[in-house]
Amino acid sequence: MPEVQTISLYRYSGSKALIQPFGKSDWELFQHVSNPHLQKALKTLRNGDCCRLKFQSQNIWSDHQGASVLSRQVFLDLVKAMQRQHMQLLCCADLNIVGASAGTFFFQKEPEDRQTQLACLQLGHVDKVRIVQLPESEIEAFGRILSTNWKYGVSVNNKYGLRGYKLNGQPWMAMETSNSKHIDVCKLVISMLRYMESNGWSRVVPFDCTTSDYDADSLLFFRDGLGFEQPKSEFCAVALERMHKIRLIGSSDELSRSAFESAVRKHWRSGVSETNNFQDSRQIKCIGRPWYPHTTEENIASAKLVCGVLQELWSLGWRWHCAIDMSVSVEDKSTFFLSRNNLTATSDDGSQIGCLQPKGSGKVNIVSFPKSILQRVIVGIQRKNWNVPLLKIEMHGANCATVKFQCADLHRGCSTNQMIRTDKIYTDLLTIVGGSSEGVTILGSADISGQHSSSNDSMASSLDTDAFFFSFATSGGAVPMTPEVRNVNRNSISSGAHTPQTFLVTIPPNIYPGMQFTVNANGQRFMVTCPPDAGPNRKVRIVPPPPFSS
Repeated sequence: MPEVQTISLYRYSGSKALIQPFGKSDWELFQHVSNPHLQKALKTLRNGDCCRLKFQSQNIWSDHQGASVLSRQVFLDLVKAMQRQHMQLLCCADLNIVGASAGTFFFQKEPEDRQTQLACLQLGHVDKVRIVQLPESEIEAFGRILSTNWKYGVSVNNKYGLRGYKLNGQPWMAMETSNSKHIDVCKLVISMLRYMESNGWSRVVPFDCTTSDYDADSLLFFRDGLGFEQPKSEFCAVALERMHKIRLIGSSDELSRSAFESAVRKHWRSGVSETNNFQDSRQIKCIGRPWYPHTTEENIASAKLVCGVLQELWSLGWRWHCAIDMSVSVEDKSTFFLSRNNLTATSDDGSQIGCLQPKGSGKVNIVSFPKSILQRVIVGIQRKNWNVPLLKIEMHGANCATVKFQCADLHRGCSTNQMIRTDKIYTDLLTIVGGSSEGVTILGSADISGQHSSSNDSMASSLDTDAFFFSFATSGGAVPMTPEVRNVNRNSISSGAHTPQTFLVTIPPNIYPGMQFTVNANGQRFMVTCPPDAGPNRKVRIVPPPPFSS
């Protein structure tokens, strides 16, 4: 996997940005920036391979309307500087349950001959769409798209030096409801994405660069070269509502609706209480509270549900377009936008969908990974020299695991040193996952939990993080890593001619139930599977299959 580099935006004794890893050649990053805030920022090397930027303004990452516009302009110039270094933005993730972080941005090396244009739209306050950057020739048509697809009314709202629009009805307050306006908001955003995609803006990375919990995402679009008109695509949305509802919006295809419902029933073991159709949507009410989990098992179950729904729709040609937080509520969750065109409408490439899910107490859940890839990821994690101690890896069936670090505040950091630590861990995790198979693709990040805290004497705050979603091509790929066990005690439990021989095996420290490893005994090699009731360092008797030649 190519080099991964991160930029974290945070407020701790001032507004700051942290870039890592940062080498001597990376100083070129700042040579051609024209943004005065980036030019005047105090730049300091930390830990030998990190660069901290401290801005003169205390409110760069503030959610105040004027400051929030400024923050996006500063961030946009940072992305442009990274592109000049041939680093492509992969995704933005909130890795802090609480704290002063505005988000961590993950970049990856891209081909040097790629010329990429940028556009940026901000979902501002409760009712604004601001054009931070878009070619002048496309702005008027974009305004018509808003007016045509928002029946409550649209007016021009140019402010802070930007073109913008005010949408009547406060759309960014509607997402945590189950009424018709919620559906209208999703359809409005679908119309925006369709317009941008038809003009060549085929890739979008949602992001937030303020430290407020009361903020919707902005959208960063990418277009190669001069752009060209893409094939007209279908779009749909999968929305996570309240604590227990999930809705498919925008697809009139009955096959897709049936697949959506089938996936929810299959992947949510607690069951479904009700299914209903309203306007151009199908809503399912789940028994329990999948979007308000508390335990590790509940978090994994909700993530498996989302992965299962995305995978079922993937098999019908629906591909990840982006996942957007369109709500200013602290209970906000991402809405998943999928698209397909004539090339993918009947395409099932056999891919599987999984995710990395950061959680409290130093935990990271690995959810719905293909079995062989999960094995390789676990081996990679076990072999890595981490900057904080790795306590344990706990398996949850054959496709899920929980990694626990000895770092209770892993997702609660505010200081520069804490940001360095957390960013390094996730850079390494993404590198391990990306290197586990040639067919791994990072799709993006999303918030699938509405957990929040509130009290009578304080403001409510969000208590969740973003999960990283991946697609795994299941055909081909590398052979699973198979650690060997030597000097096995071979013992026949009976002299009967038809009684199978067994091996007394000590399970290696990096092997868990369902994982395969090789056993060497009397000059022969056997491939065996760790039993479901076994685990690292335990002694078990195993009936071997026929030996294989080396």
